[in-house]
Amino acid sequence: NVTPKKPLIVPEYYIVGNIQGWSQLFLTCALYPVSLETSTFTYTTDFSNGGAGDPNFKIWSAADFGNWDIALGTQIDGDTSLEGTLVQGNVGAIKTPDNSIYTITVNLIDMTYSMAKEENQSPTNYESIGLVGEFNGWSEKENKLLEKSSPHNWFLKNFTIENSSKLKFNADKKWDTSWGTEVNLGDTPFGTAELNGKDFTLPAGTYDVFFNDITGQFAF
Repeated sequence: NVTPKKPLIVPEYYIVGNIQGWSQLFLTCALYPVSLETSTFTYTTDFSNGGAGDPNFKIWSAADFGNWDIALGTQIDGDTSLEGTLVQGNVGAIKTPDNSIYTITVNLIDMTYSMAKEENQSPTNYESIGLVGEFNGWSEKENKLLEKSSPHNWFLKNFTIENSSKLKFNADKKWDTSWGTEVNLGDTPFGTAELNGKDFTLPAGTYDVFFNDITGQFAF
């Protein structure tokens, strides 16, 4: 008797707005899954993006990315309510009440959202975030650098390793600050890494990688 292993399929949703620009090409700011059972996702960033404009945003699923007619937003454009209902269509943008760091939580079953202002508004700003592990001989100076997608969020497209590898995230090509957690990313490809935590295990393959240096949230 052979029982196939059911793959864990993680739905992809992306935030788009002033934090990165409104281009339909930037599939870089993935919401971080919290619970697949309740379809809950979060995203933490400085929504003012250094004062580059109004802190407003919408949400797209990966399949719908670029189609304004089916984006997720609010009925009232620029709504700054701390909680509300998500609506779909050519609708208004959600807006944080001020230019600060907020955590956005969305429930895509109930179609609701909430915004919570972070207590620490001056987190560490890192010059770089990278992946380091068995795949590169644990050389922190030769780590695989991620790109900044929005304040305190990083991404890497098409990261390929040929063999299963232990690895971690680290900051500024040093071991002073690193993140990890003792999980097999083939079984659980998202979660929250601990500061200076244990190593991930990543099976061979090609991955899109997302990481938040405030919360430690990751998705592969």
